[in-house]
Amino acid sequence: MYDAEKARALSGRDFDLIYRIVTARGAVKHIHVFARVFELIEGRPILCGAVQDVTESKIAEDALRASARNLKLIVNTIPALAWSARSDGVAEFFNQHYLDYVGLSAEQARNWGWTAAVHPDDLNDVEATWRSIIASGESGEAEARLRRHDGECRWFLFRMSPLRDENGNILKWYGINTDIDDRKRAEELRLEERVNERTRIARELHDTLLQSFQGLLMKFSALKYLIRDRPSEAEEKLDRMVVETRQAVTEGRDAVLELRSSAATANDLARAITHLGESLATDADSPEFCTTVEGKSLELPPFVCDEVYRIAAEAMRNACRHASAKRIEVEIRYDNGGFRLRVRDYGKGIDPDILEAGARIGHHGLPGMRERAKRIGGKLAVWSEPASGTRIAITIPAAVAYGKASSSASTW
Repeated sequence: MYDAEKARALSGRDFDLIYRIVTARGAVKHIHVFARVFELIEGRPILCGAVQDVTESKIAEDALRASARNLKLIVNTIPALAWSARSDGVAEFFNQHYLDYVGLSAEQARNWGWTAAVHPDDLNDVEATWRSIIASGESGEAEARLRRHDGECRWFLFRMSPLRDENGNILKWYGINTDIDDRKRAEELRLEERVNERTRIARELHDTLLQSFQGLLMKFSALKYLIRDRPSEAEEKLDRMVVETRQAVTEGRDAVLELRSSAATANDLARAITHLGESLATDADSPEFCTTVEGKSLELPPFVCDEVYRIAAEAMRNACRHASAKRIEVEIRYDNGGFRLRVRDYGKGIDPDILEAGARIGHHGLPGMRERAKRIGGKLAVWSEPASGTRIAITIPAAVAYGKASSSASTW
C-alpha cells in the first residue's frame, strides 16, 4: 500500500495513507499521513500535508467492528426468530434462525417478503395489526401461524418495539416471535373440555331436574285424593315433598351457576366469587360471607380462572351445606411467586376419618377439587379440625397462573 501511495504522489496526485510504525519502546502506532501536491519541480512533487497519530481511533474502530461482528453472531445463533424493520415498518433484517425456520433467503424475506411464510388465513390480520402498531408508534403484539420450511404451520406470538433517538423519533423497529403453538392447542383442548362439561350440565338440567319436578307433580296430583281420607299421612308426604322440592331447587341453582361461571370469571374472578356467595345466602341462617384481594389483580388464562372458580365454588357450597358455618372468607392473592386462593369457613370442620379417606362416601367434592387443581398445575391443601372450621387453599406457580410460561422463541 505504501508503494502505491508513493507512486500516486510521484505522479502528481494527492497522498493519503494509514500505516503502522514501531516506536523505540516497541509500541505499535497507527499513523495517518495526508498530503496534497502543489506543483512538480523537475519531475519531483512538492507536498504539503500532515501526520497524525490515529492509534486510539483505529483501536476504537477495530473494537466497534469486532463488536458488530460479535452482535451479528449472537443474533444469528440465539434460538429465537429475530428481525428488524425501518421506521416505516419495512423489514430489513432477519436472523439466520428465522431464515432457516421458514426456508427463505435474506433477500426473499426483506421488505414484505416475510409474509410468504404467514398462514393465508392470518395474513390480513397480521398486516393490519402491524400497520396499526407502526401508526401508533408504540410497542405491540399479534398472533399468527408461520409456515415452517417443511410445510408445518405453528402459532407464534409476534412482539415488536420501537428504537427511538434522543428526540423521540423512531429509528428502527425490533421484533421477536415466540412459538405458542403448544399453548394454543392446550387452550383449545381446555375449551373443548369446558364445552363438553357445560353440555353435561345442561343435560343434567334436562334429565335430573326435569325428572325431579315431573315426579313431584305426579305426587302432588296423587296427594289431593289422600288429604280428605288420610290427612296425617298426607301431611307427612307433603313434608317429604317439600324437602325434595328444596333439593331439586338447589340442584337446579347449582347447575345454572355452573353454566354462568365461565362468563362471570372471564370478567372478574373476585366479583364472580362474591356473586356466588351472595346467591348462596338464601335465608337468615346463611353464613356471613366476605372476599378480600391482596396484591394487584392480574389476568389469569381463561381455563385456569375457570378451574379456580369451580374449586372455590365447591368449597363454599360444602361450607354452606355440610359445615353449618357462620362465616366464610375467601382470600385471593396475587404476587410474583404465584397465585393463591384460600376458602376458610368457621364451621364444624370435616370429620377426621373423611379427611383421611379423602372423600365422603357418595360425594366427589374433595377428589374433584384435587383433580381440577392438578389439571392447571396447582396444588390443593386442606386443613380442618372438628369445631374449628376448614381451610382449603390452591396455589399455582406464576408461570402457569399468569401465562408466563415460555415456549421456544421465534420471529417474522
